[in-house]
Amino acid sequence: MSGPPPASANNVPPTFQPLVNQMSFYNQTLDNHLSNHAFFNEFERRTGIPKTSLFMTVFFLVVIMVFSNFAAGLVTNLIGWVYPAIKSFQAIESPQKDDDTQWLTYWTVFGFLSTLEYFSDRLVSFFPFYYTAKLAFILWLFLPQFQGAQVLYQRILRPQLLMAKPGIDAAENSMKAQFNKFTQ
Repeated sequence: MSGPPPASANNVPPTFQPLVNQMSFYNQTLDNHLSNHAFFNEFERRTGIPKTSLFMTVFFLVVIMVFSNFAAGLVTNLIGWVYPAIKSFQAIESPQKDDDTQWLTYWTVFGFLSTLEYFSDRLVSFFPFYYTAKLAFILWLFLPQFQGAQVLYQRILRPQLLMAKPGIDAAENSMKAQFNKFTQ
């Protein structure tokens, strides 16, 4: 006994045809974008599974894990680390310096926020959808469309660090002197 025939553009009720057309457009756009990445092309070639299916499956698994709080801390920290680490490596290896500055700024802000999170861990655990908000915030920090890390650095961290610079420099010099005494 076979199931119903697969839906196609020809047997979709007219009411849903605009939705089907829009979904086809987004699927094609995603496929074109994923075609720029060797991993997805190789996956599709070896398995016969469309690269958009792999991407959407992983995407929805991540969303479900974050929404359900199943390994949400690990997932959000991996997202906050893996993509930026890859982009940082690419920036280090490129001759331009503006991308180096972008990723150094990201890591400064990410490290600062991770330290704050460590001390407020018990408090934030009471907030529903904390990890969903954290994931959205991390994406805002590093996605080039938003460059949130630069915004936070310029508006909050940089002014505070500039005010504290004399004390930071003095502490650094003191530690260097102590280290030099210790190693002589």
